[in-house]
Amino acid sequence: MKICEDLIECWIRLSALIWNNRITKELTYYEATILRELIRQNGNPINATALTKKSGMKKPQMHRILRSLEDRGFIVRETDSNDRRSQNIWIHPSAVDVYYSDHNRVLSLLSIVVEEAGDELVYEFIDRADRMAEFFNYAQEIINREG
Repeated sequence: MKICEDLIECWIRLSALIWNNRITKELTYYEATILRELIRQNGNPINATALTKKSGMKKPQMHRILRSLEDRGFIVRETDSNDRRSQNIWIHPSAVDVYYSDHNRVLSLLSIVVEEAGDELVYEFIDRADRMAEFFNYAQEIINREG
């Protein structure tokens, strides 16, 4: 179907803009996603399983990124005293500055987009993108059920 092909083209264009034009200097998309969630914890630890669920990442991918963040000194991991199979994760204070430095670069880019497109078009895009995300999630559930 042509509309599905057009949707693929749009998806590829947006993905290429996000992935290929590294807006951030220090962090990958997934690293920033993890650090953002750790910042949202307000100093409280979160375990890797909960972090995996909140981010939507696969477990091996999460552990690889956590190892990288730990090697760079951005997170602290500690075995949970109540469950030796679980690890509690905190953000290191130095990572907060790195995260916000990259976050502010993204905000600068997006402020130009908003200025050019206008608030109304941007909110319309957000609403439609959120709605499309719901459709994609639904379709993925169907595909996963069918095997």
